[in-house]
Amino acid sequence: MILRAVKAYFGCEFFLCISIRCFVMDKVWTVPEYIATELNLDLDVSRNIVDLFETGHEIPFIARYRRHMTQNASPDDLRHVLRAYEDAKNLKAKAEKFVKKINDIDAPESKKSKIKAALMRTMDEAELESLFEPFKKTKKHTLAAAAAELGVEPLCQKILNGSSVDFSKFVNASKEGLEDVKKVEKAAFDYLSSDLHRREDTQNFLLDIISNPVKYKVSFIVQSSLSQKGLKLKKENPADFKRFELYESLHKKAELLQDHQVLAIKRGCELGYLKWRVSVSGEVVKWHPALRISVHPKLNHFIHSVVTDSLHRFFLPSIERAIKKRLLNHAEDSAIDCFACNVRELFLTAPLKGKAVLGIDPGIKHGCKCALVDKHGKLITTAVLYWSKGPKSDLFFNEDAKQILVEMVRKACCRKLVIAIGNGKENRSVQKAIASMISANAFDPTDVQFWFKLKLKLYSFVIYYIINAIQLKSEHFSVVSECGSSVYSASDVAIAEFPKLDINLRSAVSIARRVLDPISEYVKIPPESFGVGSYQHSVNAKRLKAMLDQVVKECVSNVGVDVNIASCQVLEKVAGLNKKSAANIVKYREGNGMIHSRSELQKICGIGPKTFEQCAGFLFVFLDQDFTQPLLKKKRSYTGNPLDSTPVHPESYAVAEKILNITNTTLEDIKSDSFRSKFLLFKEKFEQLGPEFILVWELLCKPVLVCNPPKLLSDAMNLSSVETGQVVEGFVVSHTQFGSFIDIGVGFNGLLHISRYRDAGAPKVNSRIRVRVENVDFNTKRIGLALA
Repeated sequence: MILRAVKAYFGCEFFLCISIRCFVMDKVWTVPEYIATELNLDLDVSRNIVDLFETGHEIPFIARYRRHMTQNASPDDLRHVLRAYEDAKNLKAKAEKFVKKINDIDAPESKKSKIKAALMRTMDEAELESLFEPFKKTKKHTLAAAAAELGVEPLCQKILNGSSVDFSKFVNASKEGLEDVKKVEKAAFDYLSSDLHRREDTQNFLLDIISNPVKYKVSFIVQSSLSQKGLKLKKENPADFKRFELYESLHKKAELLQDHQVLAIKRGCELGYLKWRVSVSGEVVKWHPALRISVHPKLNHFIHSVVTDSLHRFFLPSIERAIKKRLLNHAEDSAIDCFACNVRELFLTAPLKGKAVLGIDPGIKHGCKCALVDKHGKLITTAVLYWSKGPKSDLFFNEDAKQILVEMVRKACCRKLVIAIGNGKENRSVQKAIASMISANAFDPTDVQFWFKLKLKLYSFVIYYIINAIQLKSEHFSVVSECGSSVYSASDVAIAEFPKLDINLRSAVSIARRVLDPISEYVKIPPESFGVGSYQHSVNAKRLKAMLDQVVKECVSNVGVDVNIASCQVLEKVAGLNKKSAANIVKYREGNGMIHSRSELQKICGIGPKTFEQCAGFLFVFLDQDFTQPLLKKKRSYTGNPLDSTPVHPESYAVAEKILNITNTTLEDIKSDSFRSKFLLFKEKFEQLGPEFILVWELLCKPVLVCNPPKLLSDAMNLSSVETGQVVEGFVVSHTQFGSFIDIGVGFNGLLHISRYRDAGAPKVNSRIRVRVENVDFNTKRIGLALA
């Protein structure tokens, strides 16, 4: 719905078809007007969203329950609006700050009024800076500041007024810097060079040439090269240098530079291997407005020299800074959006319910850490398995280690169990050992299914063996994630959960639990610690964290939370709730027993009308739960409502009941299997009744819990078995700005380059696709793929 105007050309913000100055309004702008202009959004919709933000509504609530006010804006759309909203607030604050400074400047009131009005009208930060530039105090220790201290300003003013001047008349032998004619000329030269750049017409020209270079027949060229440190790296470590090889002598138009290339250059510069600059191709000097100043004919050569100096010392560096800033900002926005998308997919990984899980965190020196949890995630027991070495230095489990594994499986006391293996060092040795034990029927009569969790940034393959009685029936692979388990193991949350458990064993518990309920485990880990984005450490950490926190809250809210079993960590990620209110819900459950209805939430400390409005639709109460009796003798009169187990908000229960009457169904029918299919027949009727009816109808049709089983493959591949031209199946691990990483089960990801996408665009994360191997580099472990 929302398209950023800055992406109008080549996905970048460089060449708008109109000048930035067109964003200056005839009156003082409002925040909704700024957002509407920035995001090409309807002004009424912009006003609605701003009103919702300013009255404390959060993005998940707006996206689901107020979409009739936002033209069905998605959470991503709303996050862009929120960013523009914050930018508008900051811009207004900056303009007001400049206006206050203008008031303190000694200048004609008419001039000050004109500038203040312009400051409050502009919607562009660069123009705001340009308008205030002439009023900034000259920095100390500059050539212009030194010239001003010598008192050459009156002389320079005469030159600009077209008067004939005699530099010899300004010679002052007793004043250092004015002892002779050459020094007087130099002082005037330095002062004018800076002054001409700070003039309003020069600043307007600067903005215009940046926004519309085609008009002036110029282009901006990005050049990168190796530093001395980079040359040394190339000579001493060619393998490590390969990642910077493309940028050794890059020469490319700015609008053609890809976002990931910008971030790669930035990373290289931060490491000291690269240096980069932006140059202007074309004749800029002939367009400089200072050349139109009418000076005395005798001073034409002098003023041309001044303009040339001003151009190279001030004007061109200003262009370079502006272009670099825009390139980096755009690339950073793209990287953060990509990171957020991958985190969303990670949080929405389907759980595998109803099975005990044995999590194994592979290791060599300190052994393989194991943790067994029951189907509810409760820790049963832990152990450490140590390796033995074979004649060829290959690793295997000896009989003692195997016996420990068998005993742990038996302690699960269930027929079916999943073994989840992390991708620590020697994870393939663990895979072989477990597979060998299964084929030898070591776990009989338990049905053992095991997931090999390969820590490959976002997702990884899971080898899924099933054995029934004596015969091994089949072996399969699926996709899960293990990232962040080590971060969790050292966190305060883990310490509070398992204060006496060794830190290494905590990570094994995390590996096991995330198979059962991924979202409940992932909320315990700072999202920026997942490492699922490209160039994560080259973007603004504060902005990245804010964006990821919003995405996590969106995921938890949209999936929904069972208010009677959710942990404090999960509850605090629900829209409207925080650590304190989440803790109060848990405390209320502990003191009063299960919560029987959504309306009962309003009796909990910290959940007032506004908080209840924001969180109620995302907190589910399932009536078929085995409610315990309240611990307090005081009776509670809250009766349950089947609608409490749906995404329908309590504010719309009356509409929901009308819909049930129209469809000749009852509240009890909500739990039936035929309810949704029956409701789907009435779509056209409810569309005619208005947006509120269609919203509630859609929420009633939406399944409360969607649990898709993991996708499975039938065989595994080794690196040595990969050949050019071979067609294989793989899972989409994550997306980047330049393509998608595909796991085909060889221990590292292949790249499906963006140029290999088809008309449908990028394949969805976690989807299974058929790809053709185009090239393989065994030394660098790179595989190029194309869609089969």
